[in-house]
Amino acid sequence: MNQKIAQWRQFRVSQALQLPEAEREAFLKEQRLEKLNLSLTKQRWQQQQQQIIPRLVKTNERER
Repeated sequence: MNQKIAQWRQFRVSQALQLPEAEREAFLKEQRLEKLNLSLTKQRWQQQQQQIIPRLVKTNERER
């Protein structure tokens, strides 16, 4: 799955390189923002997991 995503991104970048300079810069900026958003989403998900798992353990211990 990740390989297909990487191939798609590479294809889009190669297409963008054929655009006029202003459009190319806008496209590349959008790509950087998209990547940043994905990494922030991943960080938030990991933080939520770190908060949820200890709560689940405490709940399970109380139920015993």
